[in-house]
Order: sequence, then structure tokens, then C-alpha cells
Amino acid sequence: MLISFLFVLGILLTVTQAHFFQPSYSCNKGYEPSRYNPRQCVDIDECASGRNPCQHFCVNSQGSFECSCKSGFVVSRQDNTKCVASGGSSCRPGYKPSVFDPDECEDIDECADQVNRRCEHVCVNSRGSFECSCNPGYVVSKSNPTRCVAGQGCRAGFRPSIFDPDECEDIDECATANGNCQDTCTNSRGSYECSCKPGRTVSSSDPSRCVVVSSCKSGFRPSVADPR
Repeated sequence: MLISFLFVLGILLTVTQAHFFQPSYSCNKGYEPSRYNPRQCVDIDECASGRNPCQHFCVNSQGSFECSCKSGFVVSRQDNTKCVASGGSSCRPGYKPSVFDPDECEDIDECADQVNRRCEHVCVNSRGSFECSCNPGYVVSKSNPTRCVAGQGCRAGFRPSIFDPDECEDIDECATANGNCQDTCTNSRGSYECSCKPGRTVSSSDPSRCVVVSSCKSGFRPSVADPR
């Protein structure tokens, strides 16, 4: 009986030692203990789903991995998991490479350049861009958003130019319906004038109409039947 007890106790101690007192194994970088045999080291697939450290493409190798980039990009010199444009800066318009990390982009303050001023009046910087505004009495030009033009528009007799909406050009009133003149229309800058054929004169009550020149003496008027 005692022998049987000692035999069973020996088996239990052996199993316990095998389970709790296994020697620990450490694997080199890029490897990990196998799930099936803890004493064996297997490669870590860094490119596997959920682990991929590369910005574009990941290629696994024994104990390591390597990143590669899409066409037009190269691996960053600062961080070999990132990709930057092969032609230089990968920054979008309005940004530039950071002075602290060439692979990172920082905003360009377009308003800080006082030599090559972007705006005619006031410059307001924003992330990746800027906006111009104008002093009181002026508005931003429709044709050039960096310029300011007077806000009152064109004077009477003028209209915005078809070539430059910020400039005014003369309206040729005579080009449409003869300026409503009965006889002759003469255009001028910002205005026009009606005139009449020989023997007629501009009406004093309506400058667009012509009336027959009267030869009647004072106290008389042209006859309705014969104005001569």
C-alpha cells in the first residue's frame, strides 16, 4: 500500500514539475515561441493583417520585414515605414516640409512674406491657404481675388468691361434703337446726344424728338395744316 502511494506521488511530482518548472526560452528579435512547441522559435509575420507597420506595402522575411512604396514614392529616410514623393516634397499645395521633420508637412504662412505680398490690402492666413480682404470702401476683385477695387461700381453711362469686370467701359447708347433718337444719335464717353436733320431742331420738351424750325414771327405759331 505504501509503495503504491509513493508511486502515485512520484508521478504527480513529475507532472507538476513538467508543467510549472519548464525552462523559459527567449527568442531573437523578429521571432516568437511557437504555439505548438514553446521551446521552438518561429518567425513573426509583421505584415500579417492587424500588424502591418508599412504605409504602402509590406514584405515579410525571416526575422524581419521590409516596406516598399507605390510608384512615384520612395521609403522615407527618417522612418523606413513611411513613403514620401520621389520627386521631392510630398506636401499638398499650401504646405511645405517641416524644418524639424522633412517627412512631415507644415502650413505655409503666405501672409508672412512682406516682400512678395499676396494681397493688395489685408491678408488672412489659414491652414493650407490664405484669403484677401479689403479696406472699407473697397471690395475684392471678381477677376483677381488678391486685388481690391472701389465698391461703388461703374458711373452712369458706363458698365463693367467684358475683358476685366473690375474696369468700366463706355455704353454706346446709339448702338441700341438709335439711342431712341428720332433722327441722329451721337455717342460720347458716358453719354450721348440726339440731333436733327436740316430744317428741324431738337424738341425742348423731349430731347429725343425733332420739330420743324419755325419761321413765324413772335405771337404766331406754325399751322397745323401747313407747318411751313
